[in-house]
Amino acid sequence: MQVLSDSHLQFKGQAPPPRLAFVLSFIVDIFQRSKTIEVSDAEFILPAILKCMILVNEPMVKKLSTKALQHIIEGCQEVPQGEAVSCVVCILRQFIQEYLWMYDHQVFGILETMSILDQSLVVDLIPTISESLKSSEHKRGLGRNAASREAYKRLLSHLGELGQNELRALENERLSS
Repeated sequence: MQVLSDSHLQFKGQAPPPRLAFVLSFIVDIFQRSKTIEVSDAEFILPAILKCMILVNEPMVKKLSTKALQHIIEGCQEVPQGEAVSCVVCILRQFIQEYLWMYDHQVFGILETMSILDQSLVVDLIPTISESLKSSEHKRGLGRNAASREAYKRLLSHLGELGQNELRALENERLSS
């Protein structure tokens, strides 16, 4: 997987690598054949998959990226010691911190998809998401971003009791300002 990532999934700036759909199709095929995901597979492939989901609008690439993400999430659930899940959470934290300020709606969309696959994984990210949202609003210097907050509220509504608690905290913050 490292060779695939290093050779065929490297973006040049925001330009996608050549033959991206073919490479993603190959990765999905590999994941379909193996039922579990090695930690190293997630480390090398997941950041590129997430970047594809953000930066590439080609429908086939979106579809294959989503399938690859699904296989990674499901495969991590099969690894008993939880090391793969910890790795995925770490990668997702970095992804959120890096991309939320510029691609907020896409990031929230990806997280909503992930919440369907593994709600607990996204619940673990609530503090990171909240902090990154506030940080992105601060960077923009325009106060609260109503559209971003609505997208975040929609995500939180899928995250059970902890999502509801964060919704209340956001509402209390809004009322106290």
